Amino acid sequence: MNFRFPKGQAMVEFIIVIPVLILLIFGTIQIGFIYSAKTTLNYATFQAARLGAVNHATYSSMRRGLIRGLAPLYTSSSDLDGVKGDIEAGSDSEGVQRDAKSEVDGFTRIIRLSPHAGLFDLGSGGAGVENANGIIEIPNDNLMFRPSDAGFDEVG
Repeated sequence: MNFRFPKGQAMVEFIIVIPVLILLIFGTIQIGFIYSAKTTLNYATFQAARLGAVNHATYSSMRRGLIRGLAPLYTSSSDLDGVKGDIEAGSDSEGVQRDAKSEVDGFTRIIRLSPHAGLFDLGSGGAGVENANGIIEIPNDNLMFRPSDAGFDEVG
């Protein structure tokens, strides 16, 4: 055997290594996409909870916050005017309705765990107080001392 001039060794090593290398590269890119989508969804749920908290836990305010947070997943523009136009258009190049509004309305269920609707009642059993604008709200001066064993109700 003559080992001084091995031929084809580099090609065999390349063929063995390249599938693993390609898998690692594309796997890293895919993990980046998944993490980006997860971060966007976390932000959207934060927006929904925040708008629900400042708007008396109404379904419409939580829906608006969720749509606002999910909008970056359904737009292709880089400036705010383009994003606004994409949200208003609400369809892709094939005319299929693909926007945050249709996704939230078609595939999302918003559940309000606390406070439940009974706490907004005026009188016995409820902690609701009517403010100067006629909106029934729960005062937050002693929330930590109120019972929270009434369960939850669905909104929407």
